Amino acid sequence: MEEHYLQNFVQSVLDALVAEGVPVNGGTLVVSGDGRYFNSAAIQIIIKMAAAAGVGRVWCGTGGLLSTPAMSAVIRSRSRGLNGMSPFGGFILSASHNPGGIDEDFGIKYNCENGGPAPEKVRTARGSETNSRKMPRIERWPPGPWLLGA
Repeated sequence: MEEHYLQNFVQSVLDALVAEGVPVNGGTLVVSGDGRYFNSAAIQIIIKMAAAAGVGRVWCGTGGLLSTPAMSAVIRSRSRGLNGMSPFGGFILSASHNPGGIDEDFGIKYNCENGGPAPEKVRTARGSETNSRKMPRIERWPPGPWLLGA
């Protein structure tokens, strides 16, 4: 897995969703994985990026663990009857999707609001943007409280 692949992939998906009119801002995102390499760290990165993109709430399995079928079921079933809280999709972390990592034991995939794979136009936009995106240099700040957006 190349440096910043996860961040590039996540940002590209979020950008493609916004471009397609998906209600990312204030919306609900589901994030979990099967517990393999990098699962916990990846979930933290995705949650932070989702917050930065304006996502209103993130649902995550206990300990960050949900299988791929369970993630799809949560996305589908939670969209019924939860006024204003229906997930617009979810990031699934599993080596069976785009394997990468040290021993190809990490992967990521995005499923849309029906619990299934993202539509072709979102995958195409995401793919081209993921491969061309360069991560900006992020300055490290000393520990302490910081007020952002003021």
